[in-house]
Amino acid sequence: MSRGQFSIDFFLVLSIVVAFSVLLYNVALGEIGKTKLLDSAVLGKHALDELASGVDTAAFSGNQSRLRKELFVPEDVNCLYFNSTENAFYCFVTSSFLEGRPNRLVSRSLLSSTPLDVQCGLAPGWHAASFFNNGSHVVVSCSGV
Repeated sequence: MSRGQFSIDFFLVLSIVVAFSVLLYNVALGEIGKTKLLDSAVLGKHALDELASGVDTAAFSGNQSRLRKELFVPEDVNCLYFNSTENAFYCFVTSSFLEGRPNRLVSRSLLSSTPLDVQCGLAPGWHAASFFNNGSHVVVSCSGV
């Protein structure tokens, strides 16, 4: 085998290896993004369910009851909205893997029908949510941890 033949074979094999490496890298990058999106959705849904649970606990515990919970809101989640028709909190998950449309996360429906005064806007990160039943409604307030 001549030197010229060896270097042609070497570059042919090298180009096939590089092509497969680029292909595998792109597939891995897509899977990592989808996993990050799923993590954000699960963490956002958990935060919403904790809020709903806190509101129900304060509402059913009676006048002057107080409760505090720590919540984590991931970076890709835009919270906190309340839908009175569904009687539930909701957030939006935004990601490049959702093809330009935000996906809506909804908490479990509130069991109580007590009026709410929500003084929270949840930015990404850890928050301390306080729930207070003043007799006429439940006040929900949030602060960064």
